[in-house]
Amino acid sequence: MALIEKWIDPKIKEGDITYLKYEEFSKIKHITEGAFGKIDRAHWNNGDIIVALKSLKSISTKSDIEEQTFLKELRILRKVSSHPNVNRFFGITKALDEIICAYLNDHKLGLKSFNDALEKYESQSHDIFDHLFNNKSITHYEVMVGVFYGRGFGTEKDEAKCKDWITKASENNDINGHHELAGCYYFFKEKYEEAVKYYQRAVDDGLIVSSHSLAYCYENSKGVNKDLSKAFELYKSSAEMGYIPSQKLVAEYYNKVNHVIQMNKREALKWYKSYKENNGKDDVSSHIEDIEQYLILLITTSTN
Repeated sequence: MALIEKWIDPKIKEGDITYLKYEEFSKIKHITEGAFGKIDRAHWNNGDIIVALKSLKSISTKSDIEEQTFLKELRILRKVSSHPNVNRFFGITKALDEIICAYLNDHKLGLKSFNDALEKYESQSHDIFDHLFNNKSITHYEVMVGVFYGRGFGTEKDEAKCKDWITKASENNDINGHHELAGCYYFFKEKYEEAVKYYQRAVDDGLIVSSHSLAYCYENSKGVNKDLSKAFELYKSSAEMGYIPSQKLVAEYYNKVNHVIQMNKREALKWYKSYKENNGKDDVSSHIEDIEQYLILLITTSTN
């Protein structure tokens, strides 16, 4: 047991192996007894394939030699997992689920955890892409295939294929497809008016990240006439819904004299603190200290 834990546990933490819950398997049928325990035939629901389940028996009583033999077989299965005639070792965490979850969270909070997830699983990227591509029932299937093509994750980077898949997602009313298609027009084609159209469509459907992106377009005259009042409105809307990068920008609007809104140091302080408490990537401590000192001085002056 100790040898197995010593080898497998670090692999789990490193994301090199994934854990699949037993409940994810159905139609389990006993086949035979193996060297380490029973072997069952089962249907893996998430992968929609038939697999072999090998169960260790009395693992607590196994000798070091037996454990070493088991680990040797496991390593061999992992090395040859890409061969079509060998049972694939899907490991022990659902890397793709983690990646999709990080992607969706980025669209809600703006933490950039999606990039971290892609980097974490780069060594498994080809297997992850193949699994995604061959399982159309996966949530946000077209979007993720398109994004992987756009990033070159597990496949050759291909902007044309990226746009084709993203377009399919948008046509199927995937809200993230609208946002990604806007990004294709903005970054690949520099067709800013088209980008604005799809950002607005995503905003209308309630996607938080698109409010931030559309605000940027209004702020910088990208596809629309410059309108700082509209930009602030959109930034504030997304900030109030928890989008962290927008919280800093709202604070900056309140913290300076401008033609959009009246300067309000207390509001600026509130939004800078919110940004910091939510682990925004930029250090805003000096802004917070400056405003707090300003407010103290203001109170002192008014009482004299």
